[in-house]
Amino acid sequence: MIHRLLQIATIAGMTTMTNDAPHSVTMTTARSDGRIVITVTAQSTVPKTVQYHLTVTGASATHHRGRTRVHGDRRVLSQVSVMATTAGCAILTVVEGDHDRYEDRLCF
Repeated sequence: MIHRLLQIATIAGMTTMTNDAPHSVTMTTARSDGRIVITVTAQSTVPKTVQYHLTVTGASATHHRGRTRVHGDRRVLSQVSVMATTAGCAILTVVEGDHDRYEDRLCF
C-alpha cells in the first residue's frame, strides 16, 4: 500500500489538505449562498477502478461511498452541501485499483 504525505494550505479562510501528486479522485470546496459545497470528482487518462468514502462531520455526520470505473472526462461522483456557519471536516479516502490508497482532509 502506498501512502502519500499531505500538505496543508489555506484557501479563502478554509484549511484544506492536498496530495503532493495528482490522483484520479479529488475533493474540492466552494462557498455558495451561506453554504459550503464539497464535491468529489474523478478523471483518469487510463481506465481504472476506484473506491471512495467521503465522511462529512459538523452538526451531524454524512457518509457517501462508492466504487466505479473511471476513464476519460471529469465527472462528479458525490456532492455534499453544509451550512457555512457550522464548523466541521470532510475526509475523503480513496483506493485506486487494488493498492494505491490516499486521503484528503478539509476542515471548515
